[in-house]
Amino acid sequence: SPDQKFDVAKLDWGQNIAAQAKFSYSGKTESDFALLNNGVMETVHAGNPNGGTDGKKIWQGELNGAPQTLEITFDAPKKISKILLFGVRADNAFCALLDYDLQVQQGATWKTVKEVRTPLPPSDAVITSGSKANTWLLDDNFHVNEFAPVTTAKIRLIARRTSFGFLPDETVKAWGNQIPAKLMLREIEIY
Repeated sequence: SPDQKFDVAKLDWGQNIAAQAKFSYSGKTESDFALLNNGVMETVHAGNPNGGTDGKKIWQGELNGAPQTLEITFDAPKKISKILLFGVRADNAFCALLDYDLQVQQGATWKTVKEVRTPLPPSDAVITSGSKANTWLLDDNFHVNEFAPVTTAKIRLIARRTSFGFLPDETVKAWGNQIPAKLMLREIEIY
């Protein structure tokens, strides 16, 4: 109602320590790792100085149907409990992150602190006035991962599945889609 008021709680998780991290990737990359922790939210919009429709300002790593690992390393162990992943919307040549695991190194072993799986019904071939297929996506491109505090010097993101551009699943390859699945991230924050 017009006289109704509400206060939005401010999220204050402390200092984002991602800027202190170094990155490596198990597959081929098409971008500078500095894009992942530069404090800038790059975009896919034409004419934006921090983006563009060519995707060159978005960090990209090949996926090739097998899980790939983005490793995040600190010079010394850090206590963490939150990792924010800023991806992209599934749109044309921009692939959305669908399935991944987050792990932290504890001694000589890796401990999984978060598993994310995105349920997708299969795409269906249909004929409408505007399309030849019906697909469905959650359209999520921002992942807040919270877990019990751990102290570690190494984190890894195991990317298991992304969209094929704006198309969600392998079924679309039979329809002639040529867009490869890629891990595409705009920023990582660690608290």
